[in-house]
Amino acid sequence: MSADSPLALAVDTAAPASRAKRPFEFVRDDGSRAEGINALFNRFTGRSRTAAQYRWEFQEGPPPRAHVWAIVDTASGAVVGHHGIVSTPIVVAGETVTAGRTENTIIEPAVRQKIFYPGMEKKAFKAALEEFAVLYTVHGSGPQGRIRERLGYRPVGRWNVFLPAIGSGYFAVLLARLRDRVAPGLPEAVVRFAAGLVGAAAAAGRVLRRRPRVTTCTPVEDVAALEAEYRELWAEARGACGVTLDRTWEFLCWRVFGNPNLRFATWAIRRDGRLEGLVIGHRHRLGHASAFYVDDIVLRRFDEPAFAEAVRWLPFVARGHDACVVMTLDAPTPLRAALRRAHRLQALVLDRLAPRVFDEVVVYDRDGRCGATPWYVTSLFTEGLDTSRPEAGSSAGAVG
Repeated sequence: MSADSPLALAVDTAAPASRAKRPFEFVRDDGSRAEGINALFNRFTGRSRTAAQYRWEFQEGPPPRAHVWAIVDTASGAVVGHHGIVSTPIVVAGETVTAGRTENTIIEPAVRQKIFYPGMEKKAFKAALEEFAVLYTVHGSGPQGRIRERLGYRPVGRWNVFLPAIGSGYFAVLLARLRDRVAPGLPEAVVRFAAGLVGAAAAAGRVLRRRPRVTTCTPVEDVAALEAEYRELWAEARGACGVTLDRTWEFLCWRVFGNPNLRFATWAIRRDGRLEGLVIGHRHRLGHASAFYVDDIVLRRFDEPAFAEAVRWLPFVARGHDACVVMTLDAPTPLRAALRRAHRLQALVLDRLAPRVFDEVVVYDRDGRCGATPWYVTSLFTEGLDTSRPEAGSSAGAVG
């Protein structure tokens, strides 16, 4: 997922004495260094991002154009670091506000001790505020998080993960990962036993579930045919969502339907034939298990009954998968309220463990326009990469 992760390099907060021996430049890239930046990303993350995937994220997104900064070794001309800000407009009380998501803060390991990075990010921060009214990063922990706290970023919520559907295979891998972070001494036999119990209970629960009767939820085969209906829906919904991404048709076409990293499935929720919302997700693998990973839920009505109806559909949307995964913030939004009401035990576990497991979303609000309004955040806020882990414990992921 999009985000500050353990892959992001720690950087010194004091300028090293050796800096003068090997000068580096921190420059705004005009596109000429795209190949070097992408090569650095691939070396650093172990991914194989293509030139087309790089262009999609940093050159083809919504206006204003993404800010791309490169740290360049002046002796060799090589790109040894990268810092990006991707344009992701938000809507505040019905009005669109320019916003940017910090993405891909990475530094070549061989030079990390020779660079005073906080000063570089401060330079990029000042330049960004000339075009973006709001800056945010999906994960705010680690060295980058501390740098951004000093720049004035504030937390708006911590990630929470709910599982509206869960099978033994996915739960076993998930529980093993949680055990490694929270209680590493827990025996493997206990993990397998707990997973078996959950799997049996989940199987029984799926048989007993009944589909909602007030609405229908069907897969969308031709997304383009939804354009007129969706534009009308979002025109009505956008003023009631607090602070959230401005999900215009153009934004969805870029972030979801035109995403070169993932293939998404879209489901339409209708009441008496009228489009009431969309559920968008993709296939996510964890070990040998598969989950329907919910990227977004956008509804005409921004209230708990509407989201409760959508949440009731999620296990049926996830048919064919071992689990359904929903990420949102621990902020008072209708989605979180509906998830907590439907999954009370999970809510209790999250209340206890979330601060030890999940990172926060941090935001800089240049003009103070976001105020105290809760942020409605889904996985649509992330980078839009495949974060599947073919083997339990692998660390493939994005950096932010």
